Amino acid sequence: MTIHTPPQCVNSVMAAAPTATARVVLLDAGSFGGFSSYLNETWTFTGTDWTDKSTGTINSNGPLPTRQNACMCFDGYNTMMFGGQGGSSAAGILDDTWVWSSNTTWTQYTGPGFALAGPFGRMGAEAAYLTSIGGGGGAVMFGGQNLLSNLLETWIWDGGLKIWTLLSIANGSSPNARVGHCFTSNNSTTAVLFGGQGTNQQFNDTWTFTYSGGVGTWTQKFPTTVPSVRSNACMAYTGSGGVLVMFGGENEYGYLDETWTYTIGTNTWTQVVFANGVGPSGRIGATMALDATSGNVIMFGGQTATAGYAVNETWSFNGTVWSQL
Repeated sequence: MTIHTPPQCVNSVMAAAPTATARVVLLDAGSFGGFSSYLNETWTFTGTDWTDKSTGTINSNGPLPTRQNACMCFDGYNTMMFGGQGGSSAAGILDDTWVWSSNTTWTQYTGPGFALAGPFGRMGAEAAYLTSIGGGGGAVMFGGQNLLSNLLETWIWDGGLKIWTLLSIANGSSPNARVGHCFTSNNSTTAVLFGGQGTNQQFNDTWTFTYSGGVGTWTQKFPTTVPSVRSNACMAYTGSGGVLVMFGGENEYGYLDETWTYTIGTNTWTQVVFANGVGPSGRIGATMALDATSGNVIMFGGQTATAGYAVNETWSFNGTVWSQL
């Protein structure tokens, strides 16, 4: 069991931070349902324990205001975070971009008062790292919602230049507008999207996104075996063989405790079946990232079916089995 543990949280964000001492970074939004009570704590994971990088309950280094349902990923240089739902009734939906660098500092690049243009505010979007963006990597962001509707936009973040670009995608050539979807990459040139919640339905469609020469391409895949509809699951790259792992989420019947892997090269979904009681309980709003040093996927937090509220459990998946840390 880890010695230090971040507070309970749901709908927080976590991403790879590939340094020798801090391999995963978590922005803990807390576990509270009411406004004005979200946390804003930055934690890093060393492989065996968590380190609190905050200066207190509210991290004076940012990103402020407090939030939940932001999106975050490694961008080839640092860890980029965008938007979310502000932690007060006055904050609303956020449109700011922050970068966590040198394992010490949050720096803001877009938002109110900043000259650099970015996407307008949204919550529940998801972002994935691609090496093919710019000169050294970046991120693709899709979906989310503003105060009026779900969004059907694909944005590119250049991690080197630190600029956003809205891609022109023909109608019908991308996933439907949605929130609560899974979206991650193989740390290379292909990102994978699965599931989520539309205006009147949940999805279980699989899409890939590639980017080359300034052109982004969405391709719907049709695997023989597909997980059932779900939203608010979490997904990450396992670090080898173009294999992603997805856990949890919810459908119309309740929280799911299923573990699935997706192999990009063969377009194959495979359910990983464990004996009763082995592995995490069903949950929504957990967050997941690859610890590249150990080669394990780390999952933290979420709201569980067994507890009925947010938890602060840390789980590790080695491609075969889950272990609680």
